[in-house]
Amino acid sequence: MKSALHHFSYASVTVVLLLLGSIAHAQTSSAPALTQSAAPLPTAAAANPATNPVVARGPSGLQVTANDVASELSRMPEESRRVIATKVDTLQQIANNLLVRRVLAHEAEVNKLAQSTAMVAALGIARDRILSDARLAQMDVQNAPSDATVQTYARQIYSANSEKYERPAQTRARHILIANSGPESIIKANALLAQLRGGASFEELAKANSTDT
Repeated sequence: MKSALHHFSYASVTVVLLLLGSIAHAQTSSAPALTQSAAPLPTAAAANPATNPVVARGPSGLQVTANDVASELSRMPEESRRVIATKVDTLQQIANNLLVRRVLAHEAEVNKLAQSTAMVAALGIARDRILSDARLAQMDVQNAPSDATVQTYARQIYSANSEKYERPAQTRARHILIANSGPESIIKANALLAQLRGGASFEELAKANSTDT
């Protein structure tokens, strides 16, 4: 199987990264467009070299495109996608793994495995899962409140419960305790005060002069 797979094109990696960036931006700005058509899911994505370059090729004309890689990455957490998108070797491995699966799926179809009753049902459930997840993501985007709505709501909550957000005035006091030894204590206190005003470290002076341990 490995010998049948063509080498992942490093020249395509730059294009893949650009596509991933544009796809990620599109996913955050709008939900995927869904239609009510019941067209079957394709077993291999059509590749337009200008917008969807082929990044891995296999036997029987099978191939993996940049969109395939982007779709696989979309299943991962956002932080993981951001890291993986900068690693050429990892992108290559993802593309090769997708190609292996595509070749195996093609062989399964050739061997008529997709025609069994159980497999037809399983493929239908997989399709339903993918489309339902896409619809839920679309609904999340459509129902997300705008920043202005969130700010208005926050102001209303604050106005109705402002006392919960009030904090009493707080004071943080520090002192250097000097033993009362008459005029000498006053002289020492004034000397320490002068040092503090001159920029000396309060902590150091306290450690050296305070009788309050």
